[in-house]
Amino acid sequence: MKTTVFLLITAAFSTGFFITRHASQKSKVTKHDSICHVYITIDDGPSSGTTFINEIVTTYGIPITVFPIGKNVYKNDSSINLFHLYTKNPLIETGNHSFTHANGHYHQYYSHPEDVMNDFDLNADTCYITSKIARLPGRNTWRINGRKRTDLADDTASADLLAAGGYAVFGWDIEWRCDSNSTTRVGGNDMLQIVRKISLQKNTFTPGNVVILFHDSCFADSLYRLQFNLFMKGLKHDENFVPGKLSSYP
Repeated sequence: MKTTVFLLITAAFSTGFFITRHASQKSKVTKHDSICHVYITIDDGPSSGTTFINEIVTTYGIPITVFPIGKNVYKNDSSINLFHLYTKNPLIETGNHSFTHANGHYHQYYSHPEDVMNDFDLNADTCYITSKIARLPGRNTWRINGRKRTDLADDTASADLLAAGGYAVFGWDIEWRCDSNSTTRVGGNDMLQIVRKISLQKNTFTPGNVVILFHDSCFADSLYRLQFNLFMKGLKHDENFVPGKLSSYP
């Protein structure tokens, strides 16, 4: 039997998750500081996990942002119907993750920035994506309101070109994924505490705001769905968490 493991990683920091950068500061935590704006983002759909995502978002009334891949949308009639679950749900915002997802060849992909822009435009046109919210395939790179962070140098020109074209390019602060090869387990309630901790420590791209990356395909697994349900329940009932779509990101 395959064992599903929940692994939390922070691609933005090479020192691991439990960061002590602000540990020596003795500043008082105010009520305002305790508020954590949480942005659930789900990449690479649609997939067999899409139905569950649509249902749980509706159950808890929590807004999210999804980043579909055009070639996944148009794989077959079934995937098109799954994608429509997203587009018809007012709680779900659709961002742009490219049409091809670089076909898995990221360095080659980013060596041609104008082709990257064309790939995003194709995704917008074929999937009727009207928002200018983008996430680069395979890269945790940011271009938001004149602020930037670059993952690997090879995507710099592409990210800059997208930003010049009016896109807000989002990376992520933490990632929660399923990984059968890891021994590090993170459950739903643990994840809530982790999100709160990095928010209070201001170890995010924008202090007080935490962008979480999920992958659509992980939700095909029943154990992962169970833990995500606990996480969503916690977000719903804890007044310190304020979920939102990326379009409301500061």
